[in-house]
Amino acid sequence: MADGEVADDDQFWSDEDIEKALLQFFVVLLVVVASTVFLARLLPSAPNAERDPVEARQQRSYNTEHRTRAANGNHLSTDVMSGRGAATVGAEGIAAFQSTDDMEHEKIGEEMANNFALHGLGSRLVKGSMVVVTVREEELDDSDTAKVLRSLGCYFLLFVIVSLPPISAQNKGFANNEVNNAVNRLRKAGLPEHAIPTHRIVACQSVVGRVATVRQLGSARVVGLLLDFDPEARKQLSRFGFNVVIYGGIGTSSLGDLL
Repeated sequence: MADGEVADDDQFWSDEDIEKALLQFFVVLLVVVASTVFLARLLPSAPNAERDPVEARQQRSYNTEHRTRAANGNHLSTDVMSGRGAATVGAEGIAAFQSTDDMEHEKIGEEMANNFALHGLGSRLVKGSMVVVTVREEELDDSDTAKVLRSLGCYFLLFVIVSLPPISAQNKGFANNEVNNAVNRLRKAGLPEHAIPTHRIVACQSVVGRVATVRQLGSARVVGLLLDFDPEARKQLSRFGFNVVIYGGIGTSSLGDLL
């Protein structure tokens, strides 16, 4: 009988065993509850998580120019000395109208678009197309040049390349001063910041530099038209499929004469 009594006692849990079992139960229950709460909070946010990349891309598109300002000191990061560097395309489009003058300039820009179609393009550029214009250094003070640029900037997404004379590679600081000086001269001639922001104005010293800058702005599908004064620029850029109109090809030898 003694052996049987010992066997019966082994069938019952001790207090210590019960405490361990209850502790394990509550731990498992806590894990299940915590997992449920976590999943309940995660699942409703899944649609937002799917939209976030789309919204982020849209936001990046709208703020391209503002981010370019912060990253590049209000200038496209094109090396003036060599023409090398990155150029960021502004995605905000044409200048917002701030006065009736802008509306008048838009009409002039539209007339220019029609004129370009008659001289070399074959088809009319739509409003908001990207256009790149090269301006001679000696034309920066011309009010007619500023008016042409403003009109184009009110109708197109416009980038300006200032053609500077060669500068010594050892004098890069002077080159940067020349870029700032070129922008200031255009502003004094009547080109407002809202029509063409400063970071859309760059400078190059050669056709090679201009070609490199244009190609960095985008492909021929992105850049609708290039206005230049040098036939060599058209020769080089046409090889990559760009539409290039030379001032002389539309009855004028200077940008200001387009009016």
